[in-house]
Amino acid sequence: MEDSRLVKHQQTQRRKKRRFLVGALILFIILGSGINVVFADEGVKGMLAGWFDQKKSDAISEIEEALADEQMKQTKRLKEELKIELQGTSEQLQEFTAEEKEQRVKALQDYADELLITLEESEKEEVQAMLESIFLEAKKEMEQVSKGQGK
Repeated sequence: MEDSRLVKHQQTQRRKKRRFLVGALILFIILGSGINVVFADEGVKGMLAGWFDQKKSDAISEIEEALADEQMKQTKRLKEELKIELQGTSEQLQEFTAEEKEQRVKALQDYADELLITLEESEKEEVQAMLESIFLEAKKEMEQVSKGQGK
């Protein structure tokens, strides 16, 4: 009987230990949950702040990337447009240069023709003047000859 009493006592002690452990465990769970609730408010704020910061960083990165892509596209487009414009301008400049050259050459040729015409006329006048002087000299000589025979 003592054995059974000892066994019962041990069983009772075990039950008490189990109850104590279960109670302590429940108490820790309740206290831990309460602490989590207290820290949850702080944690939610921190989580939200972290989430917003992450989203803000992602949005900024996305915007910067989009701007860089668009800048590259626009730079490429500008280069192509400038190349086309420069080619057009180069062609226009060549046409303008050819037209100016033609006009200048023609003006120079016209001026040279005018000079030649005036030179020819002046030569004609010179020749006319020479012929006139020869004629006058010849006339004088003839007059002198005729005066000399009449003597």
